[in-house]
Amino acid sequence: MEHKKERILNQDVFSKWLQELILRKKGSFIIQRYIHTRTKNDEPYHIRSHVQKNGQGDWIITHIYPRVGNRKSNLSNVATEGRVEDFHTFLLHEYGELGEKYAHDILQLSLEVASHLDKLYNFALDELGLDFAIDENGRYWMHEANNGPQTAYHEEKRAVNTIAYAKYLAENGIFRSDRILQQRFNSSVTNISNASTNGKTTIGMLVGKHVWDELTEEFAKLAEQKEFYFYVFSPKDVDEYERVIRGYVLEDGEWTAKIIEYPDIVFDRLKMRNSKQMQWLYEELSEKASFTNNWNDLIERSELYNLLADREYMLPFQQVKRTRDIFRMLEAHQQVVLKPEVGAIYDEHVIKELEHGKYLLIHGKRKTLYSQLPLTNKLKELLEERSYVVQVDPRITDFDNRDDLVSIHLHLMNKGMEDWDFISGYVKTKNFEAESHMTVHRQDILEYLTGKYDDQEVKLLESEFIAIAKNVATTLKNTYQESMSEVAISLSMNDLRKIYVLDVNPSGPSYIYKPTILAKQLLSYISELFTGRG
Repeated sequence: MEHKKERILNQDVFSKWLQELILRKKGSFIIQRYIHTRTKNDEPYHIRSHVQKNGQGDWIITHIYPRVGNRKSNLSNVATEGRVEDFHTFLLHEYGELGEKYAHDILQLSLEVASHLDKLYNFALDELGLDFAIDENGRYWMHEANNGPQTAYHEEKRAVNTIAYAKYLAENGIFRSDRILQQRFNSSVTNISNASTNGKTTIGMLVGKHVWDELTEEFAKLAEQKEFYFYVFSPKDVDEYERVIRGYVLEDGEWTAKIIEYPDIVFDRLKMRNSKQMQWLYEELSEKASFTNNWNDLIERSELYNLLADREYMLPFQQVKRTRDIFRMLEAHQQVVLKPEVGAIYDEHVIKELEHGKYLLIHGKRKTLYSQLPLTNKLKELLEERSYVVQVDPRITDFDNRDDLVSIHLHLMNKGMEDWDFISGYVKTKNFEAESHMTVHRQDILEYLTGKYDDQEVKLLESEFIAIAKNVATTLKNTYQESMSEVAISLSMNDLRKIYVLDVNPSGPSYIYKPTILAKQLLSYISELFTGRG
């Protein structure tokens, strides 16, 4: 029946209607309890929450808005003479003081329901349209969960998250979980032979996709010399039912698949401990294995920065609550960098205040010129998607003259509370040669410094870099103890040779500068801390 028509049927006619229309094709209809949810003006409504997975694989709310229907109808569809309204304004108007509480609860429910449904479908979902409403008793109800929601009002926002999540899947070698289940290794139907470890301590290198790069090759060769049994595996190589892995072993210069038990030690290059999609994997492996890095990637940057706030090498920063926070720091310092509270530093936005009310925004390889209002709107969009920290950025001088962004990167590993080994260091230079063209150049620290300073200054600066990095590492280690075993530190130096900390990452470096040195140091670290060989 159409939504505006009412008919009163006797039992026989109603039964006939059921058989001919509703039950004619099995499974074509479902029945749902009717919940009376209407506005003060007696209009039907529901709140549509469009949720998606973002560039970190986490659920976020892309857009949320009430859909209000015609008062003569029981449907709240926009297509049936309905309308959409602002989420917060609607709840405050309809529920007064309770509006803020209802808004908070529905925002939280949106993410919790999405996460729960995702688990039920083996983490194969990436976006949902969830319909909520509140009855006259203040109870929340969910009418529907739609995996192909309408996006006419926010298609651009949706596209941003869709692309970001697709890149996240590709970069980490992750497939949709329904396919993962089909492709995951099943040891009961394979002819792969079992590995012979001969009682050796086993080390498994966990990766997103099989990459036979220099680090993997060097690690395999050095592990054999130190009499470890080493193999490489990805999440889809794990048979959690038989508790074995399809590991790839280097034999006679070739990588060969073997069936092997869970490793004693995991060298984690996947680094997705806090991803809901990979939670099962880390829980499964942790029952037996020790990890070379147990860092919690959900710890926010502002928490780390606050531990260093009283150090003279720490640049001014603050959590961003509103766009005004960014502009105030710009007014005081003319150049800032906007960093996500959680996530990779490469997703930073560099902002420089220019003359005549103009601003330069750099993100990735793109430079864009803004006036204040468009920049404000751009920043509002960013703040709607995630939380940020804003920090003074000393790297920038004058982009019109094609100056570069230069940063110094150091990697340290820990052998005790204050015993840190310097693994490697390099200088990263971003060259902006055109409007949308950026190149990255990496140099050894000594090589970079030697071209600019005399021998004595080079030695002094290198020792200062390492001293600051070790001070940062020890300060953080005092708080996080065993959960922190390595740290990647980014530094900057101004024209007066004043050194500042740009960023810290206890998860380790995203770019491996010297694979051979890292492989050697990591195996030494494993030997001393995990096996006691020394």
